[in-house]
Amino acid sequence: MIEDLFESYFITSPCLYECNCASSFETNLKNIALNRSIQKACFRENRFLSSLEYLIETFAKWCRDYKIEGFLNLADTASAVFFAKKYGLTGAHIKENQFHTIGDAISEGMKVFYSAHCDTQVRDALNLGADFVTLSPIFFTPNKGVPLGVKYLDDIDIKFKKHLFALGGILTQDQINQIRLTGIRGFGSIRYFCLEGL
Repeated sequence: MIEDLFESYFITSPCLYECNCASSFETNLKNIALNRSIQKACFRENRFLSSLEYLIETFAKWCRDYKIEGFLNLADTASAVFFAKKYGLTGAHIKENQFHTIGDAISEGMKVFYSAHCDTQVRDALNLGADFVTLSPIFFTPNKGVPLGVKYLDDIDIKFKKHLFALGGILTQDQINQIRLTGIRGFGSIRYFCLEGL
């Protein structure tokens, strides 16, 4: 059964704020929101330094302006939670190797995304209380290993599908249509949203 709800999850890339420029980041985010339907978004920055906090502030304002649920994926969960709370964002996106911090983010009142790479990780994260899980890579993505494929999504336990977002190598509407037919919650991508000319 396909759910009526099918959402998109836009994940940022440093190419949107080259030279750490907040004004170009703001312009690029606006262009993306005007050209794509986005329900959830994530500011992902592994090299995060406090000197780049203004980029989070720019992202948070954009989420408010376009009524998008915003998440932070930073070098560590504690930082993501701290800045999400400070700027009124929805929650934190937790990396695979930070599984043990899911409960910490939940206890701070955050919604939680978790990065999974197999069905066991999906199950374990959701059983621990994560709200959403990205599962990747579904299609070929450079340096991300063998893709799981759309068929893998078909075989996920139905009780987990309403929390699941496919991720990895999603570039076209045809791929999105294939994912939608599996009955999962939605899809996440960087490159699909980053329009030509940004």
